Amino acid sequence: MPCFFIPPNRIHFIHPEFWYLTSINVPLLMKFPLFGFLLFTIFSLYSCKEKEEGVQASINSIIELQEKSKISIQDSSYVFLKEAEQLFSTQVSIPDSLRAENEYLIGLYFENEEQLDSAAVHYFKATQWVQDSIKSPREVLYFRKAWGLYLLLEDHTNGLSISNRFISLLVPNDFENLALAYDFSENVYMSLQNYSMALEFSEKGAKAYSEKGDISNLTRKKIDQAFLQYFNLGNSKDAFKILDSLAEKSDGFSENLRAQLYDKYGILRFYAKDYSQSRENYQKALEEIKRIPSLESGQRNQRLGSQYANIMEVCIELKEYDLARKYADSVFLLGIDNVQPSTYQNVLKYQLKLDYETQNDIGSLLSSIDKLRTHQNKVHEEKMEAELLALTEANKRERDLLISQQELEINNLTLKQNRNWLIISICFLFLLIAIGVLFYRQRTIKSEREQLLMQQRLLRSQMNPHFTLNALSAIQRLIRENQEKSVDYLVKFSRLLGLIFENSQDNYIPLKDELESIENYLQLQSLRFPSRFTFQMHRKNGRMDVLVPPMLIQPFVENCIQHGFSDPNIKGKIDLSVVILDDFVFCEIEDNGIGSLPPNPDQSTRSTALIAKFLKKTTGKEIEYINKSEKSENDRGLIVRLHLPYKN
Repeated sequence: MPCFFIPPNRIHFIHPEFWYLTSINVPLLMKFPLFGFLLFTIFSLYSCKEKEEGVQASINSIIELQEKSKISIQDSSYVFLKEAEQLFSTQVSIPDSLRAENEYLIGLYFENEEQLDSAAVHYFKATQWVQDSIKSPREVLYFRKAWGLYLLLEDHTNGLSISNRFISLLVPNDFENLALAYDFSENVYMSLQNYSMALEFSEKGAKAYSEKGDISNLTRKKIDQAFLQYFNLGNSKDAFKILDSLAEKSDGFSENLRAQLYDKYGILRFYAKDYSQSRENYQKALEEIKRIPSLESGQRNQRLGSQYANIMEVCIELKEYDLARKYADSVFLLGIDNVQPSTYQNVLKYQLKLDYETQNDIGSLLSSIDKLRTHQNKVHEEKMEAELLALTEANKRERDLLISQQELEINNLTLKQNRNWLIISICFLFLLIAIGVLFYRQRTIKSEREQLLMQQRLLRSQMNPHFTLNALSAIQRLIRENQEKSVDYLVKFSRLLGLIFENSQDNYIPLKDELESIENYLQLQSLRFPSRFTFQMHRKNGRMDVLVPPMLIQPFVENCIQHGFSDPNIKGKIDLSVVILDDFVFCEIEDNGIGSLPPNPDQSTRSTALIAKFLKKTTGKEIEYINKSEKSENDRGLIVRLHLPYKN
């Protein structure tokens, strides 16, 4: 079928290469049929060639737009990809691979914007353009991004559907990608707490690794199965059988693989309370780590520190206190900067336990507490420095990208000035206005977002050390005054310290955890001042699973004790009420103290001032202070009302 249309009686040509055939009568062609056939064939071929060139031009434009999107800032990236999407509708012959890549890049844009539902939809569309079989690592990436996001969103139905389709597209003997799919299915069933199905897919993954001859991943998969059997299915016998089988074959493993095997074996033996076997395996893992030839020094120190800490813990359980101190000293010799923060934190906690169990002298115990306090301050200082540096670098990169984008747009417009000057002028003016509005909007939104996050981080970095230092100072005083009473204090403090360590790492934590830390704090203070005050906590509804920013309530509770009850004749009472509304968590703190805020600024008042700014920024609500004596002469005390932001 020809690729062009011939109107009746006359053929019109407008291409300059055929200007001499501008008007040809059809009757003339009837007289010379051979000439007409040749002419018709030439025109058909030329028309088809033009169509092919049009398709190729669209393909080139799409590739160019996709490449631009990869180096552009977020909003401009999306504009380029939507422009490419419009070209798909004008040409039906565009390769599926380009359509899949465009959907993937749009999904990546939405993921960077934290619009995960939209990102998942486009990742899913990208997988649907993969037909017949998996042909490239890029196509594997589409599936991995899709099922990874569905796992995060807990959309397990779509996730398993994509995984099954991925398996159906694999070519025979593609054991590497088959193992990837089985690993994903295992993770889904672990998330669903269907441990028997998780074990089934774990075994399928192990078989795929075995067929591929991948001993390292096969061994790691078997170790994972042992943990699954022990911790989730309660089959300790099967768990140790798996590890025993691996240990028998360990002579053929690399030093790194043997170190991982012995370390995991030691963990299971520790939880089984077989401390002697646990220590033996930890020490084997330690020796293997020292023998790894290609391990970079930073990783070597981190792994050595972790192993020293494990052996220290098990030595305490075996009452081998001198050996425990030896391994603690080994961690300290590596240095705080050369081990993982969690390792150093655990060693300090084990040191406290060691000093307590050995009933060491007060000086040693106080030294351990000082080390813990110093470590806590250092961790927060380093975290703040890293966040400030990251913010500075991000702002610099943003400025560079904006400049590069402006230069790119100007160059592109310059190259296209071979058309109608009036149209180009109008389009250029419109484009400059659009770019200006886009950049201004993007800068404003990003600046406000970064300012808000930095304000919240600065707030937590000031409050956490202050809170911890007060509690540690109380421990020191109480140890000197009453050593028997200090035991209960240490137990409560260790729980409170654990909550602080956990909560300080996240921007949002469960409300129940925040209230638990406040309750522990009040219990510690009431233990310290048994006759100064009593307290009650009221949870007005059952929803305590929402997420709130940490450490926003505690400074006001502290003000009640430190300032509100500063008069020794006052028998203090604190009532803390929490209720979840549609848009906020409403919190009311009521006391019967002197009924005013501290007159002189200190750390706690600076914290409340920061909190007030933060809540005003995030919720638009002011903190409300009510002096009860202003409403009734017979009443006294202060009521503080807060509106906290929350996420489900």
